[in-house]
Amino acid sequence: MSQKTTIIKELNLNGKVSRNWCLDRRITRLGAIICLLNKEGWNLTGKWEGNDYVYSKFNEKQAIHAKRPVEPIWKTKQREEALREENSKQANLFN
Repeated sequence: MSQKTTIIKELNLNGKVSRNWCLDRRITRLGAIICLLNKEGWNLTGKWEGNDYVYSKFNEKQAIHAKRPVEPIWKTKQREEALREENSKQANLFN
């Protein structure tokens, strides 16, 4: 079973997965796997619980209550800056 599959199984069973739980199972790339799952459409959030960092499912009711945007703000700003830079390069080609 792959590390990603193990993490998905734990998320489906308990709704959360912790850094220490993964380290006990020799899964060292938890952050990278969480990033991949978020790109695939999982809605996961992380927070410190005691001495451990825990990722958990972020359901629709929580998202509405927290007014969490569908897309993180930094991605939107990053795209806006990239488009602005690309448009200025194109404008300079015609000058």
